[in-house]
Amino acid sequence: MTNLSKLWVVCCLFLLSCGDGTSSQSPHGNSEEKVIYGENGLEPVTNLKNSPWLESFQSVALITEKSRLQKQLGFYSIQEKEPASAPICEGEPLEKAKNLGHCTGSLIEEDLIVTARHCLDLVQGGCEDLAVLFDVKPILVPATSKLVASQNVFSCKRVYKPEDETSDMVMIRLDRTTSRPSLEFKAAPDWLSIGELTVLGYPLGGVQTISKGGSFRESLGSNLVLAELDVFEGNSGSPVFSDDKKVRGILVSGESDFEADTSGCLKVKRCKTGHCSGETLLSSSSLTGLFEKVKKLETVLKRPRSLVFDSLLLKDQNIPEPSAGSAAPALEASFSVDSSKIVSEVSLHLEIVHPNLSDITLDLVAPSGKVIRLYNRAYLKADNAVTFEFSSRNDTRFDSLIGTEARGIWKLILKDESELESGKVMSLSLKMLGS
Repeated sequence: MTNLSKLWVVCCLFLLSCGDGTSSQSPHGNSEEKVIYGENGLEPVTNLKNSPWLESFQSVALITEKSRLQKQLGFYSIQEKEPASAPICEGEPLEKAKNLGHCTGSLIEEDLIVTARHCLDLVQGGCEDLAVLFDVKPILVPATSKLVASQNVFSCKRVYKPEDETSDMVMIRLDRTTSRPSLEFKAAPDWLSIGELTVLGYPLGGVQTISKGGSFRESLGSNLVLAELDVFEGNSGSPVFSDDKKVRGILVSGESDFEADTSGCLKVKRCKTGHCSGETLLSSSSLTGLFEKVKKLETVLKRPRSLVFDSLLLKDQNIPEPSAGSAAPALEASFSVDSSKIVSEVSLHLEIVHPNLSDITLDLVAPSGKVIRLYNRAYLKADNAVTFEFSSRNDTRFDSLIGTEARGIWKLILKDESELESGKVMSLSLKMLGS
């Protein structure tokens, strides 16, 4: 379910840990993945006839990279990722699964999906290289699952993240409406009374698959729930339903998928009920705060905007260096905004010369005292000037500023955190729009 774009590598990396029934999970769920508990509850959607779940599957998407898509005659073909090492053993569930994507997304509105946060982190190009595909299923023969109609392929328009950096959740606004029904997300008042759990998704990045017969195990606090579900890598972000077709949560992490067979192939790990580490999901109640944030931000962003501030703040300024164990003084640019407009867009341009930019930090400080770290000692060596562009249009770090009053003293603070190498700010400018 996680780290899906490197599916086969992950499977092999964790072979040794699969046999003991334990799982080490990171805060974002980039852990070993799924498993089968008890009887196999997996079933391809193509096997379902007149199932009530087919309607729900209209609103469940495969997440992949645009760079894997190629358009041809009204369809997109998806580049399949081949296994890097051992294949799945013959006769095992998902033996013939095609790795066409790395996560699953769930429609919360006609053009808004929710998924696990690490699903976005796994796309190197971020929002710009993220593709959301619906109805990825065999049309005539299994090979045609690699073809998706153009009207079912969507791009990422904007990303929304929770304020809590440890929350493995993200909402993605699509480039257009899907004309598909949104799923009904509802918190479970009592997990023990909602019956069996059902998961819809794209295990191993393959075709639409339903997983039935899941069960609740325990609440973990902070809106996290542990359950026993037959899910795999690729199911990250999958909706978890109760019998009444309400979405009770989305998958984020869990048990290892596979263990090694003596013949050299991979066998699906099987666990008895109550054993192994279980599968972790975020409760639907945790979506409320982020959904409200999305609505607040988009209300501001839809209003007419005008210029509030636009100025070159620094030019040809040497960056102070630390010396003799003492921290260097900051290179600071303060500016005052006298406007009652609320902030709707911020963009910042920095051109800097420094032989080792891993020494540099850059903070934007709002009148409220809110500090946004824009550059944090990222490793980059350069002999010539390097230009950075920061913008609230594609950077969620600015979200806490959108909708706040522009009036007050703002600051940009640049520091060199290491001695020996000196640098210069060629130009630093900031532009702000308000409504």
